[in-house]
Amino acid sequence: MKSWDGSQFPSYPSGSPESPYSDSGHSQAYRWQCIKIPPSMQGCSFCLTPPRPLRTIVRIKIIADTNTFIAVALNEPEKDYIIQLTEGCDLAAPDVLPFEIGNALTAMMKKGTLPSDDIQRLWEIIQHIPVELRRIDIQSALHIAARFNIYAYDAYFLECAGNLKCPLITLDQGMKRNAGEMGILVLE
Repeated sequence: MKSWDGSQFPSYPSGSPESPYSDSGHSQAYRWQCIKIPPSMQGCSFCLTPPRPLRTIVRIKIIADTNTFIAVALNEPEKDYIIQLTEGCDLAAPDVLPFEIGNALTAMMKKGTLPSDDIQRLWEIIQHIPVELRRIDIQSALHIAARFNIYAYDAYFLECAGNLKCPLITLDQGMKRNAGEMGILVLE
């Protein structure tokens, strides 16, 4: 299953305090499905389960950079720390995330750091991580890209975090520095 519409998630009545998901209305919310890892993939990595509802007023939303998804799927040393920092929170990212993940996986294959046979397996693993994909203001992101002399793809994550006033999690030191200059909280 390769659904991006979130239909596999439990439905809750609108405004229900039990709902672990939120949507602020002006953006289209998408969620990657989260299911158990099939037996053929067990032992390869992990699957984050949908967050359990907390009895708090507001759940924390964290903007997650592409590299955090890749690190978790590849079982990198940062995996446990990323999971610890994001546990009990809702993840969000710019709606370009799936394209950027695909690009990162193929770039790793081209560099010889990822066997081509692993691309589909890692893509499937990453799809199990629930994340809300958010529209971003391209014009604002391009302004950020010009300000810091960075790629637009990196600016999309900064724009998303700045616009939503949410903390950012990334493994990219340059993005951490730029986020700090923009007044965005960086989870470390």
